[in-house]
Amino acid sequence: MKIELTETELIHIMDSLHERAKDLRDCDDPESLDLANELEELEHDLLEHQARRDDPSWQQSAEAQFIQAGIDAREAIKAQRRKSCISFGEFEAPEANSSHASARRASRLTVFK
Repeated sequence: MKIELTETELIHIMDSLHERAKDLRDCDDPESLDLANELEELEHDLLEHQARRDDPSWQQSAEAQFIQAGIDAREAIKAQRRKSCISFGEFEAPEANSSHASARRASRLTVFK
């Protein structure tokens, strides 16, 4: 759901949340204290949204950020593998700590290139 508010309306809502949370804190009831915590969290979320509304990186959804982080990590691993492997056509063999047999095979294959 998307609701558009003016800055004044948002301030009134945050003030109301703050006052209601303050009233609930005066009660000794655990449920009232939990509700007061929830209202304060909502107030803080609205305050953060108000402060960051012009920041395009913050408006990107968490899902899109998660997917982009996975893509970036996968690309980084691919680049790292390309740097540390010798290519044999469609096969790749690690260059560091390789066996003598793979080194001989590599030298034979480079002759035919």
